[in-house]
Amino acid sequence: MPSFLLFTGKGGVGKTTLSAAAAAKLAEQGKKVLLVSIDPAHSLSDIFEQEIGAEEKEIIPNLYVLELEPGKVLGEGIKNVLEPLKEMLGELPGFEDFLAELTSSPGSDELAALEALQQLLHRQDFDYIIFDTAPTGHTLRFLRLPEMLERRISASIEARKKGSKLQEMLRKFLPFAAPTTEEEEELEKLRQQELQQLQEVLQRIREFRAVLANQQRSRFCLVANPDGLSFHETKKLAAALAALGLPIYKVFINKVLPEQVQDPYLLEWKRLQQRWLEEFRKEFSAEKIEIINLLPYEVKGLEKIKELAANLCI
Repeated sequence: MPSFLLFTGKGGVGKTTLSAAAAAKLAEQGKKVLLVSIDPAHSLSDIFEQEIGAEEKEIIPNLYVLELEPGKVLGEGIKNVLEPLKEMLGELPGFEDFLAELTSSPGSDELAALEALQQLLHRQDFDYIIFDTAPTGHTLRFLRLPEMLERRISASIEARKKGSKLQEMLRKFLPFAAPTTEEEEELEKLRQQELQQLQEVLQRIREFRAVLANQQRSRFCLVANPDGLSFHETKKLAAALAALGLPIYKVFINKVLPEQVQDPYLLEWKRLQQRWLEEFRKEFSAEKIEIINLLPYEVKGLEKIKELAANLCI
């Protein structure tokens, strides 16, 4: 089974850059890696300076990349999961609204990402699957989606079970209104099929949640910059992950000015950065924090990605 690395954080902090560098480093170590962008605003094509689409593409030996197309994946998800649920649960109050909510903006991207990750859970052909995620808000909606789906489906299962009990009461107290034995057998058969399908979907969701919470298989890498806005958003993100029982593996603080800075203007920025670095160190344990210095060039293209990867601990 593959291990998962999920790079997440505020927009613009360098998630794509660091996820690409981590993927390149693991690939050069002989691990077979799939790097997946689940950010609707894809950047992998830009950073690798080559066209990347919705099909897996080998960039270097052992490293494959793809950019998720929410519409395509969501269509498959509706076909495989939501349409059966619609047939079974469509008469429940609010279900049509619930379905519309899942299949329209803004939740459609998160649902597509969830479906894609579930499809990748049991891939045997990769050692690591790395996800370049959307900014914090999208990522948190995506991570909370399985819990919300589990609640909805569990409630539907209970409703189905209560329906069986109601049918028994109807037959006992109002025999003239109860269905015939043949009709009752057919209804019970359908009810059991529905329950089984619901329980299978519920099991998939619970398995997915368990994998995300398993520190042996899933690692959340928070990416931040040494500034106040990034610190506060990272702190909130860490608290949200903890509330969901999801493990934080690393906090990458990116774009830190190096020690050799001498220019007075840059020294002022460095002093400000040091102030926020201290806040990060108070909030997160030292072994989780990794400092990534601001480089004197833009990290684009394989050679620059490999240079960054060489100094990355992953």
